[in-house]
Amino acid sequence: MEDYLEQLVENQLPLKVDDVACSEGSGMVWENGLFVYRTGRPLPLRVVDDAIRQVREERAQQILGKHS
Repeated sequence: MEDYLEQLVENQLPLKVDDVACSEGSGMVWENGLFVYRTGRPLPLRVVDDAIRQVREERAQQILGKHS
C-alpha cells in the first residue's frame, strides 16, 4: 500500500529541480508524533479518493476473503 501511495503522489506532484534546491532539508516535519512530508501543495482530491478506495477494497478482501 505504501508503494502505491508513493507512486500516486510522485505521479501527481513531480519534484522540480528548483523545488529541491529551494527547500530546506528533506521536507519532513514532525506533526502529532509522526513525520509528515510537506510539499506546500495540496494533493488533488482524486489521489486521496483513489487511495481511500484502494485501502477499503484491500481491507474488504482481507476480511471477506479473496473472491475473484
